[in-house]
Amino acid sequence: MTYPILDILISTLNGGINNIPNILLPARNDVRYIISHQITEKKFKKIPSCLLKRNDVLISQITGKGVNKSRNNAMRLSTGKICLFADDDVIYKNEYLDIIIKSHQDNPNFDIIVFKALVPYQKKYPDTSYEIFYTNRKHSIMSIEISFKADRVREKRLLCDERFGLGNPITNGGSEVVFIFDAFKNGLRFLFIPQIIVEHPQENTIRKLPKYAIKKLRVSGALNAKKYGWISICKIIYETITEVHIILKDKANPISITYEKIIGALYILKTQKYKYKIEEYELKNIIKFKP
Repeated sequence: MTYPILDILISTLNGGINNIPNILLPARNDVRYIISHQITEKKFKKIPSCLLKRNDVLISQITGKGVNKSRNNAMRLSTGKICLFADDDVIYKNEYLDIIIKSHQDNPNFDIIVFKALVPYQKKYPDTSYEIFYTNRKHSIMSIEISFKADRVREKRLLCDERFGLGNPITNGGSEVVFIFDAFKNGLRFLFIPQIIVEHPQENTIRKLPKYAIKKLRVSGALNAKKYGWISICKIIYETITEVHIILKDKANPISITYEKIIGALYILKTQKYKYKIEEYELKNIIKFKP
């Protein structure tokens, strides 16, 4: 078997599998698509026949929800040197994939390289490449902009924290922020390169939410707990006190805001012993198509 250089890890839920044919480019020897298909009902098990006919496509079906659970499933099935996170509504071009592969080959000392995405709103990016440290980030990072050297991530036993991300009933977001935090915590090196590698025609759902949406508040509290542990409860209360004039000016309730943030924080604090170990993964729990 010839192993690809780049594995594109596509997460999709239920009927989203029908979007995948629109993502795939003509087959090339150095690229493979690993599709993690989450299903919540039997009626979504059917896979488009065109996907089953392609040798560069590996499909794995798992039950349940949670984008990070899906990404972990895809990561465990990867055999490529480089991995790229992907959703089921993105667009690629061959030149984008060439950029990813060449960037990793030209920068062997960097474990994770993030790029630009072409999105339907104005997103600001730095004009030049720079090494990203946790304290010097100059822009926000989307999951679909993240690529990484698979062997380095495996070496650090790094997976996506399944307590975060779309599909989680408490902390329905924050997956990329947590992955970046865990990567830095494990000593991985980040590089930003200002080149477009993916197109995302749909606006991010998080951007559409109001400033004090419950979803945003709980993710904020959860991220605080992930970083600071139990002291995060004090930090959340302190932040509300220092920002109370802004909150009241926005005609929001500071008590409700604090409550929702603490709900998110407690969820993480009560599950802080939860760890992701590759050796504990049970392959019998997935249905895999293609050898």
